[in-house]
Amino acid sequence: MSKYIGLFRIGNDPELKVSQSGTSYIQLSLASNWGQKRENTQWVGATLFGKRAEASAPYLVKGGQILGEIRDLHIETYEKDGRTQASLKGVLEDFEYASSRKDSEGQAAAPARAAPAKKAAPAEPPMDDDIPF
Repeated sequence: MSKYIGLFRIGNDPELKVSQSGTSYIQLSLASNWGQKRENTQWVGATLFGKRAEASAPYLVKGGQILGEIRDLHIETYEKDGRTQASLKGVLEDFEYASSRKDSEGQAAAPARAAPAKKAAPAEPPMDDDIPF
């Protein structure tokens, strides 16, 4: 199974759809830069399914960034203007919000994954200034 893990910029405003079998999904165009100076861009068509797609759709906006893992990576070919074209496709397995377009506009940001609760640090004992060393 091939995977693609990286920081992706969302290239489209996704639309929540429902398949004939009743499964919710969204399709994303994701771009990641690569190369020594990050001057090259690789586009990947990724699909997110189920309840995660339903919950995430409002927050996955064009221009936003996610740190994600795309599984079942494969190349699909199609005809366009009489020429054979190819595109990279996969299933968005897991992701975290890295930023969103709304972050830079000063509006509500996408929710981040909840961090585990931290235990309170124990109180430090009082310092004794009469230490003989």
